[in-house]
Amino acid sequence: MGEHVEDHQIARRTMLRVGVGVAAAASMATLVPAVSLAAPQQNDPLDAKLDEVRSGDLSANGWEIEKGFDIGGAVWMREVQGTGFSVPLHIGMAQTVLHHVIRRYHYSVATLRPGDVLGFLLHDRKQPAYQSNHASGTAIDIRPGSHPVGTRELFDSQRVAIRSILAECCGLVAWGGDFKTPDEAHFQLAVKPDDKRLAKLAESLAGFKY
Repeated sequence: MGEHVEDHQIARRTMLRVGVGVAAAASMATLVPAVSLAAPQQNDPLDAKLDEVRSGDLSANGWEIEKGFDIGGAVWMREVQGTGFSVPLHIGMAQTVLHHVIRRYHYSVATLRPGDVLGFLLHDRKQPAYQSNHASGTAIDIRPGSHPVGTRELFDSQRVAIRSILAECCGLVAWGGDFKTPDEAHFQLAVKPDDKRLAKLAESLAGFKY
């Protein structure tokens, strides 16, 4: 009889311990999901890379300003065929059109040498707004040292040749010689990247005979 009572007490104590354990587990269950289901914070390496390239601002002609060239963005140094030198520009349609301007200038206006053409330049807010187009890789300066801003140094025959180049670009390229304060060295895309005329022009220039 004594053994039966003792067994009963042991079983009762065991049940109490189990009950306490179950209650503790249930209590913890209300806390664990809040921790375990929280997704760990992750940094997307692609986003980080883009932050190093993009400024978040647009140039005057509506293209994205970048922080440099050959750094993983859209602006790259590429050779201008037929000239022997390279210029950093926004690859794709912008590059195709501006390369055309450079080559035609080289053959029809004046022979160009390495260093004569500037493409990408870091954005400088102290400069006139149109200069921001360099920072998106959509503008070039041809011999800026020979054609300072505010001067008119080109011969009439050279201006005629430039007008011919602009006509070939169907009004999608603007020339600084037409600005209120002339900048005869400067050429830039005059349309935004989503302008459908740009793609058509780039396609037509691909077969141009120089």
